[in-house]
Amino acid sequence: MLLLASMKGRVASIALQEMALARARLLEGLAEQRADALNHPPAALFTVGLLSLLGAMLQLPLAQVLEPLRLSDTARQALLDHSGPWAPYVELVADLERHDMASASKHAVVFGGMATILELSDAAWMWAAEVGKETAAP
Repeated sequence: MLLLASMKGRVASIALQEMALARARLLEGLAEQRADALNHPPAALFTVGLLSLLGAMLQLPLAQVLEPLRLSDTARQALLDHSGPWAPYVELVADLERHDMASASKHAVVFGGMATILELSDAAWMWAAEVGKETAAP
C-alpha cells in the first residue's frame, strides 16, 4: 500500500490506485467469505489485488514488474495467466468490472451468491475511496 501511495502525479495513476485498492479489499473479503484460510489466505489475495494493476501504473508489462518479487506460484498464476486455484477470484473481479453479471453469477456461487458479492464490492470501493483520501491528504 505504501508503494501505491507513493505513486503521485498522473490522474490515471490515482484512478488505478483506487481500483487496485478496491480489488485488493474485494479479494480479501472473498477469501474471508470462503473461510478456507489455508488454501485461500485473505492477506495473500489482498496482495494479488494490489499487484494486479501495478504493470498499468508503471506502464510496464505485469510479468516484468512481478519478476523481482517473491510471489507464490499460485499468486503468479492468478495474476499472469488467470489460472490456478485463485483464478475464480480474478475472474469474478474482472466480470464485475466489465459489468458482466451473467458470468459473475457463475463465479459467485462459491462466495455466497451475487448479493454477497455486490455487498463486498460496494464495501471495498468505499474503503478504497477512504484510503485514497487519507493518502492524498497533505
